[in-house]
Amino acid sequence: KKVAIITRTKDRPIMLFRLRASIESQSYDDFIWIIVNDAGCKEPVEQCAHHARKKNIEVKVIHRQNSTGMEAASNDAIKQSDSEYIVIHDDDDSWHPIF
Repeated sequence: KKVAIITRTKDRPIMLFRLRASIESQSYDDFIWIIVNDAGCKEPVEQCAHHARKKNIEVKVIHRQNSTGMEAASNDAIKQSDSEYIVIHDDDDSWHPIF
């Protein structure tokens, strides 16, 4: 995928589900959504990823065992991406559909 959308999250499922709606509404679709769960509860993150996949969004989930901060979480995702472009889209953000 040309773009990797990296989302860092930890125990904020309401915001993560709202963010998913923002990603699903994008008009550009050559992206992968990489969710970095920074040592939070796994179940809501997996549930959110499952719903996105049902909308044909490619999703990769990284569950971190220990929280060492948002910069480290970003770096984990960047290392696991082979996309040409990377954008950080945190769980408390939302985008216009043509962003």
